[in-house]
Amino acid sequence: MSRQFWAFNGLLILIASLLSCQTTVSKVDLSRDYYNIGNAYSDLGEYVKAAEYFERALVLNPDLNQAAFNLARTNLETENYETALTLLEDLEAEDSENLIVLEMLGYAWYKRGDEEKAGEYYRRSLSINPAHVRSLYNLSLLEKRNKNWGMSRYYLENLLKLEDKKEYRVLIAELAAAEEEYDLALDYYEDLVLEYDGDTVVYGAMKDLYLKTEMYYKALEMLDLLIESEPEDSLLKDYYFEKGNIEILYLDDIILGQDHLIQALDAGYSDKETLDALVSAIDLPYKGEFEKIIKDHLKEEEVQGDDETDSDGEEEEPITEG
Repeated sequence: MSRQFWAFNGLLILIASLLSCQTTVSKVDLSRDYYNIGNAYSDLGEYVKAAEYFERALVLNPDLNQAAFNLARTNLETENYETALTLLEDLEAEDSENLIVLEMLGYAWYKRGDEEKAGEYYRRSLSINPAHVRSLYNLSLLEKRNKNWGMSRYYLENLLKLEDKKEYRVLIAELAAAEEEYDLALDYYEDLVLEYDGDTVVYGAMKDLYLKTEMYYKALEMLDLLIESEPEDSLLKDYYFEKGNIEILYLDDIILGQDHLIQALDAGYSDKETLDALVSAIDLPYKGEFEKIIKDHLKEEEVQGDDETDSDGEEEEPITEG
């Protein structure tokens, strides 16, 4: 069963327990109960209600730092960034080397829109624990956002020494490509293909990289793998068009390119700008034939669109629930 189901049931039990108390409950115990109810509401995504109970807990027990921390988190969820930062900075003042608080401060400043300040807190976390995984990862993303490819790779490579994840290797490959270190990027991607057969994200990235490095037959191989992955029609038409485009423009294979162009059109490809660009690049002896193929398919598509209207030429009203 879902986490929300258990959170809801736990919430009912906690509230029933509070209502049934016949003896005097200490402030500390009651603050803990309010804290637990706040956590249950937070698990349900009811952050305003959760904040209410965390605040009640802190009124009874101002030293309940877990409640203050979770209150900061709920304020982040409701975009009350200043309140969240105040709460977290108070916690930092009590324990300046608490990695959980420092990491959350980094996140809070990021949400507040100050990436430089966020980076300072993530780097402080690393100064305390150089193997702090989330700080390394978040710093790599911040550097990537700012196009500091080398620094982003530095953090990711340190991450890989701690744990080998596909996500990190994909990011490093992307960064290597951004730095135009194409051989290194391809090495990473080719290793990923061997380990994660069927990963369409990797196939797509490799296809783009092969095109950039003019390795057209390799790019076609990736497109074949993408087509074999049984994609949605909206992607399938693009893959067929890309195959035809490569074969016609770069490999001078007019016959095969024409076949794949027709498959793209049959699948619903209709981007006039790219079709016009393709036709304008085709040599004169074949230009007329391609223009006719495209024109006939687009006209057929328009006719099919007309057939879907009623006899008066107006679109039929969609069926709605009674």
